[in-house]
Amino acid sequence: MRKNTKRELFLFAASDINAIEKHFEKMARKGWMLDKIGEYIVRYKKIEPQELKFSVDLFPKLSVFDYPDKDEVVEYRNLCIDAGWNFITASNKIQVFYSDRKDNLLPIQTDDRIKQTILNKSILFEIIIFAICLPIFILSLGKLSSLDYRIFNSNISMAIAMIGPIFIVPLVVYIFSDIIWILKAKAAVKREEPLPQASYKQLRVRKSLLFYPALILSLSIIIGLILDLLNRNVIGLLSILPTTIGLTVGYLFKKNKNKKKRSKEKNIGLFAFAIITVLIIVNIVMPKLYNINESEELQKGYKGLMLSDFNLPSPSYTNFYREESIVLSKNSTYYETFRGNDGYHVRTNYIRTVNDRLAKYIFDGMIKEGVSKYNRIITPADSEYGYFDEAFFINYDNDIDNKGTVILLKDKEVFYIDSSLNLSDKDNVKIIINKLNNQ
Repeated sequence: MRKNTKRELFLFAASDINAIEKHFEKMARKGWMLDKIGEYIVRYKKIEPQELKFSVDLFPKLSVFDYPDKDEVVEYRNLCIDAGWNFITASNKIQVFYSDRKDNLLPIQTDDRIKQTILNKSILFEIIIFAICLPIFILSLGKLSSLDYRIFNSNISMAIAMIGPIFIVPLVVYIFSDIIWILKAKAAVKREEPLPQASYKQLRVRKSLLFYPALILSLSIIIGLILDLLNRNVIGLLSILPTTIGLTVGYLFKKNKNKKKRSKEKNIGLFAFAIITVLIIVNIVMPKLYNINESEELQKGYKGLMLSDFNLPSPSYTNFYREESIVLSKNSTYYETFRGNDGYHVRTNYIRTVNDRLAKYIFDGMIKEGVSKYNRIITPADSEYGYFDEAFFINYDNDIDNKGTVILLKDKEVFYIDSSLNLSDKDNVKIIINKLNNQ
């Protein structure tokens, strides 16, 4: 049984109008007539092969907050229909018409100067969006190139950090190709020549540059989210929750806007209300989700120091928190304090990785962060903590004699211990080594 419909990827840019027209005409000659344009997919229906002429135009006065079939748009379509064109479908500002090629109708937009002005506005908006997104992915590249060990705290953060930089190339390509088109179009209008045209092959390359990295990133985030949730790690979820809710609300708003005829002002008001509601919900939900990873007691299988290990009073407050990924089998922080800032405290950040190299990477990242970000002084602690592969005290400039923070590396394990105690004291060192070795 032959299929009566056909779908293909559709990522439209204003500079692609001429290439899209030629492609629709080619599809009609093959027996596929344009039926509907969605957000990312164009649908065709089976017809007898025909020689048709297509016209893809932009209606500049149609904003994202306007009802797509508002009176002005309908009047514009009727004028085109009166001129002999047949209206097929629309998507956002895109309006698509066709006619029999032998009718030899005048183009819908005959003035290239006006057409260039309309297209330039749409292209400049696209450039602005891509220019805003570009620094985000450049920052993710910076995280990979630097010792930012926190990208391993969740599977989602790893996916974003490792795959995000792939977008740098397509975004740069899009921005520069759009700028070049604007310059060429301006020169063509000045010389009274046709606007520059791209082939559909060039358009497909541009689509692939952006679509496939987006697909890989989306699948990686979904897989990472599933793995994180199975492990009760909500850090990755929290990082994408605002964006996910925002995109969902935006999609539902657009779907509702396209079905109900409302004024632009009313749609803007509803959208603002939706955004405020999302912000309120996110601020209510996120703290509760964050608490999923918390408890009061040190969980079984994790390593952490307690005040009782040093013969100190029972803690007045305890807190255990964990966040892990496929490369961090253990990543927890356990904290005990007696009488807060005026008493005693001990905090243990325990990390167990899948191999020695990653443990060393995280260990070095913590040291680098302490030096560059917090201006701490790093001093060797090998003489006190010879049991470990590497050991360093971490102190502030004005408190270099108070060795209350130490970072330790042993095989696949990293320990970052912060305490009100002197961690260079021989008795305390012995307690720490025995406790961490036997837990």
